[in-house]
Amino acid sequence: MLILGILICCSSIPVHGAVAVTPGETWLSTDASTGDCQLTISNSSDQPEQCEIKLFNPVTVKATGPSSGTLTDNLLSGVEAKPATFTLDPYGKQVVTVSLSPNVKFRAGTYPLQVKVNSITTRQLLASAAMNVRISPMVQGQLISAVYKADDEGHGIYRASMRFLLDTNARKLRLNADVSQNCILALQDGTELCIPIDTSRGLEILFTGVDMPAGTKTIANYVGEVPGAANGLRATESLVFESDQLAVATREVMITAWWRLKDPLQFAGRYQGRINLTASVEPN
Repeated sequence: MLILGILICCSSIPVHGAVAVTPGETWLSTDASTGDCQLTISNSSDQPEQCEIKLFNPVTVKATGPSSGTLTDNLLSGVEAKPATFTLDPYGKQVVTVSLSPNVKFRAGTYPLQVKVNSITTRQLLASAAMNVRISPMVQGQLISAVYKADDEGHGIYRASMRFLLDTNARKLRLNADVSQNCILALQDGTELCIPIDTSRGLEILFTGVDMPAGTKTIANYVGEVPGAANGLRATESLVFESDQLAVATREVMITAWWRLKDPLQFAGRYQGRINLTASVEPN
């Protein structure tokens, strides 16, 4: 599962007059919420200079999908420079941190950003820096409900439907699952009875409220047992889902698996199994 990372890179800097902007160290954030870049503003004259930092996004990237989405393509809504105003002493330096707000979620991608240093006194441009902000793709999820019931009790067919919430900033995801038999310790000697997976039906993966391209495959076939796993855990093939609507808001995905009882007189009781869903970001 990929975790959100934010990297801000600084490029070559044009110098104006006595004030210059120099990129400092850049790094990949480790707390999955913020990334920042340090710039050094220097004054090579013998006169103090009152300065202010302005941020500009030279390219406007329009958002796609529903307007109610939680992600944004407007970089300036979540970028700030600290300190925003300061006084440069003669031959002095000021370190400014350009950072992304942890409360704003961005779509995965690369965004251009310009940092401009203006004189508060004369309003003249003193120096500028061109930067690229790269937002790494991420996906994370949680189970919200699971229902297990008889689908066709007369033929011993049972199914489980599990609802997950997936939160991602990417438009292309790869999903697969591991599914076990449903088993019970039925006898005093520890004999385990199981209801096998109905592999002929495959595993159904459906997104709720997301328009997928025509022909998108939603049934994942089983490809074999997971080595060393208990209860006959079987893996499915991976399916790729692609939609602009995936990277707009948290989305619900429904996973459905089926089991077929071979013996209608099999021991009655509470059988247990599991479904493990794996989601990853698929490169464009």
